[in-house]
Amino acid sequence: VGLASYLTAQHLELNGRLADADRRMERLRPALVEIDQIRKEVADKKPKVDTLENARLMTLRWCALFNALARSMPADTWVERMDSNGTENTTVTLQMLTRSQSFAGQTAVLLSAQPIFQDVNITSTQANPLADGGTVVRFEVTAGVRPPATAAPSGGEKTAQGQKGESGNA
Repeated sequence: VGLASYLTAQHLELNGRLADADRRMERLRPALVEIDQIRKEVADKKPKVDTLENARLMTLRWCALFNALARSMPADTWVERMDSNGTENTTVTLQMLTRSQSFAGQTAVLLSAQPIFQDVNITSTQANPLADGGTVVRFEVTAGVRPPATAAPSGGEKTAQGQKGESGNA
C-alpha cells in the first residue's frame, strides 16, 4: 500500500510538471513560429544581399583604383586612355603621356607601391619631339588589380577593394 501510494504521488507530480511544461510551450509557440519565419526570410534574402554586397565591393574597388592612380602620377603626367579586361583577375592597361622617360619610370614605381596594384609593367614607350623643343613621351603601363579582401563572417566592414572589374576609358 505504501509503495502504491508513493508511486501514485510520483505519477501525479510528474503529470503536473508535464502539464506545466505544456502550458509554457504553448506560450512560447508564437515566438518559435516567428523565429522560424525570420530564419526563412533571412534565407530568402541572402542571395539579394550577396549581390548588393558584391556590387558595393566592385564600386569601392574602382574608387580605390582611381584614388591610387591619382596618388601615383608625377607632375606633368596624364592618363590618355584606360582599359580593363573585366575578368576575375582584372588587368588595367593605362596609356599615358608625360614629358620624360624618367617620369614614365617614376609612374610605374609609384603604381607598384600602391597596395591595389600588382605586377606593374611598362609595356611600351615612345618619345616624340614637340615644336617648342620639348618632348612628349607616350607610354603604356599594365597592372594587375589585386583580388578583393573577404569580409569577416560577422558581417564586419570590408576593405575598399571589390570584386570583378569592367572595361572603361578615361
